[in-house]
Amino acid sequence: MKRIALLVALTLGLAVPAGAAEIEVSELLVAPESFDGLEITVRGELVGDFMRRGEVVWVQVNGDPYATEPLHTGGPLAGTNQGIAARFDAAAFDAAGFEEPGGYRVSGAVVEVTGVWRHHDPDRSGESYLDVVDFIVLERERRSPEKLPWEILVPGLVLVAIGLAPRAIERLRG
Repeated sequence: MKRIALLVALTLGLAVPAGAAEIEVSELLVAPESFDGLEITVRGELVGDFMRRGEVVWVQVNGDPYATEPLHTGGPLAGTNQGIAARFDAAAFDAAGFEEPGGYRVSGAVVEVTGVWRHHDPDRSGESYLDVVDFIVLERERRSPEKLPWEILVPGLVLVAIGLAPRAIERLRG
């Protein structure tokens, strides 16, 4: 029995890639306590605010499909936003040159972030977050093109003109 257990352990050990385990944010959110203290890698968009607190910068990393396929670019509706807090070293964060987080008119940088997952960290009042040790910028921030909805605007203006025309004609005659 011990040989079988040892064989299974060795097989599983050889099957695990070296370094941090790559997981989806959705997977982390299902069972966050199971990753506590482990080095993991997640991929996502930097959104919300860049909150500088001394030598660290706190950021929200959204790992949902909207990070790479936003609705305004034709991406499909794919449920709710799914994100985690991440704590970056301020010097490394600044060196990356992030301009602004994702929001209404900006798609934030898409990053692959590696760090130690802290679930209910007692040193941070029970906060759960990824304590970042390394990251790679996969895509830079990009402005969302804001276009006028001409297909709605033009007919609306025509209807307003038609509605005002009788009054304008009456004033001209008057």
